[in-house]
Amino acid sequence: MKRFLRPGWIFLYIIGIVRFLWGFVFSALWSGWSLDLDAQVTVKEWETLQTVFDEVASWFWALKLKWFFKNNSDLLTVLQPWTYVFSWTYSYSEFFETLAAGPQVVYDSITVLEWWSIYDIDRDLTRKWLIKEWDYISLATDSDIIQRYTERFSFLSQAEKDNAWPLATLEWFLYPETYFIDKDKNIADQLIFLQLTSYEEIIWDEYYDQLVWLSAQLSSDWYEFGLSTYGAMKLASIIEKEESSDANKPTIASIFYNRLNEGMRLDADISLCYGLETAYEDCPPSVIVQHLDDSSNEFNTRRNSWLTPTPIANFHFSSLIALFDAVPSNNFYYLHDENWRIYPAETLSEHNVNKSKYIK
Repeated sequence: MKRFLRPGWIFLYIIGIVRFLWGFVFSALWSGWSLDLDAQVTVKEWETLQTVFDEVASWFWALKLKWFFKNNSDLLTVLQPWTYVFSWTYSYSEFFETLAAGPQVVYDSITVLEWWSIYDIDRDLTRKWLIKEWDYISLATDSDIIQRYTERFSFLSQAEKDNAWPLATLEWFLYPETYFIDKDKNIADQLIFLQLTSYEEIIWDEYYDQLVWLSAQLSSDWYEFGLSTYGAMKLASIIEKEESSDANKPTIASIFYNRLNEGMRLDADISLCYGLETAYEDCPPSVIVQHLDDSSNEFNTRRNSWLTPTPIANFHFSSLIALFDAVPSNNFYYLHDENWRIYPAETLSEHNVNKSKYIK
């Protein structure tokens, strides 16, 4: 027992107690120590918290913190290069946590609604001062941009193959959702990439097999025409703009199938708005009526047969699913009453009777 009371052992005990108390006091005071900063702190390549702190702290605190870092080596990880702006009084822990967290990017929240087209999206972003007018449209229809994304996303290469020529637009593939965008970078380009990524994960990976099945089913068991995957997307986009009720969409799909099968025009008036290259809010019924006789508008399905050259909007799930759920019928016509109830008809005469009954 006496040997533990020798001067050497007593010295070691004192050192141990001092180290313990110092660590305890240091930890207790850690959050209370403060650093007055009104400057930019630039973190260079391969710098750690220790090297950065040596540049801003007094020699006294820097000396004390050397001990702290010696016992907290996990804080000495290499920081991300960045310039931080400090203009307040910070505790050392707050200062370190800010640096260790890395660059904090401020994001803008952008919500893309279902049934919007690239013209609607561009209008919304422009109104929010996020882009200049036509920036989004230009990217979504730029052949070089589309080719770049075609090499990245298989659904675009498939659509291009179905189309038999290069895609003219990314319309339909720009998935409607809320996205968070770095406002310091190209907003339109970021948004398009995120939309395409969402489409791949949520739509293409989930429904590709059904689209292939639909194409085969239409040309074999039910009708005498085929519908490529891209053609199905065009038709679904027209249904999206033509019918707001999810319950009615399969009925509309069946009628459109019948019209396509007989070589009739789709007569979906809303489609011509896309050919006017304007947001849908700028294309009310009065504008549609003015352009119904314009056969030069390739999106005018009252004057041009078959499908539109491209899809005319993005979509709600129900518009795509309506293509799969459509039940074959003998109906070629339909109308809505003032409560948006749908009335299909097999013949034009029956359709005219429905007009007299339900349209006032």
